[in-house]
Amino acid sequence: MKKILLLLVLLIPLLASAQQMINGTVFNKNSNVPLAYASIAIPNTSSGTMTNENGVFEIQLKEGQNSIQISCLGYLDTLINLTQATDLKIYLIPYGIDLPQIVVRSLSPLEYIKQALAKYPSLIADIPFETQSFFAERSSVVNDKSEGFKLKEAVFGSYYGNYQVDSMPTENQLYLYREEEQGVYSSILEENKKLNKKAKKLEGKDKIEAGTSTENKNESIDTGSNVNISDMTGTGPNGILKEAQRLTSLEFFKEKNFKKIIFAFGKETHFQGRDLIAIDFYNKRKIEKTYYKGSIYLDYSDLAIVAVDYNETLKVPAMINLLIKTLAGFTIDNIERDVSIRNQFYAGKWFPKEVVLDSEITLKQQGALEVIEIQQLLNIGQINVENPRPIEDGVRFDAGKAYDEQVQNSVGIDWQEVNVVEF
Repeated sequence: MKKILLLLVLLIPLLASAQQMINGTVFNKNSNVPLAYASIAIPNTSSGTMTNENGVFEIQLKEGQNSIQISCLGYLDTLINLTQATDLKIYLIPYGIDLPQIVVRSLSPLEYIKQALAKYPSLIADIPFETQSFFAERSSVVNDKSEGFKLKEAVFGSYYGNYQVDSMPTENQLYLYREEEQGVYSSILEENKKLNKKAKKLEGKDKIEAGTSTENKNESIDTGSNVNISDMTGTGPNGILKEAQRLTSLEFFKEKNFKKIIFAFGKETHFQGRDLIAIDFYNKRKIEKTYYKGSIYLDYSDLAIVAVDYNETLKVPAMINLLIKTLAGFTIDNIERDVSIRNQFYAGKWFPKEVVLDSEITLKQQGALEVIEIQQLLNIGQINVENPRPIEDGVRFDAGKAYDEQVQNSVGIDWQEVNVVEF
């Protein structure tokens, strides 16, 4: 027994050294301002994480890994050889070269966009692959009754059978899930759901008492319970994964809309060790009831679409609002989203890396305003191109069902092994 205890004591330092947690904060060197959503990668791997909105990060290194690569759009990359594990202070230098100082381009911004779209299918992953990703969603409600928030965190395994076909659904499996709620979280939408559930119960009861078959008691008219946040913002892990895959299907990339959009060269910039061409854009006329404004970043050498940042503001038509008010008792004053999409170069192709969405929905009911704010992020921490396997039907994630009922941790990971991005 003494020999066994002695062996365990000797093994503890070895086990501890096999995996090391690194944490720190990333700053703008010139302004000393923390940099939100900077990419933290382990060189020569597909593993990584990102900073949160306060520039803070944590990342786990395995035995033999002793450096991290920090990238942020608009800044020079920095490689850090680690001499300490905690409370790192990392300062990135802004990339300060303007386009006129580089070259006078022979093509127009739109012609570069067209060339990038034509080349895109040949540049992105063309083989099946798996990913493991961290997903988080923080929703808060601002009204006269609510000061609370809800936080969902999850780890997903995903299978991409053909990433080049954006209509092909991604298969997801939920490995880990946890949630937190603080303060009072009272929303028009939540109250609407409760009222509709109560109305349906009463309606079903009336039908039974009137002699209606119990088989048909749930075939009542939907009075608005389907009006929810996910429908209005495209949220949830399935939606945010799709946001990256359907990149070239976004409205401002469609040729039919080019006449409505103003494209112009922005400042030359830098990301993941690559010089990028920046093309700014906005539309003066609505496209599908929406105004867009943002920037597209193309790799200088092969015109790969490396990143996209954009804002979209949806003006809900009066007729639709009238229908929503009839069904649900409120109107949607405004829907606005800020979206950031990042790709990464791995195994000779471009793969998805990060998606960050900030959504704001303004609702109105009987003169009272309510603002729902939703922050979402997805960080793909690992990519596997060796023998990827489709996810079996029995464990496949369904966004329409409760998260906590769908946890299928077949890989045996726990939260201590996950690179979490904290809101």
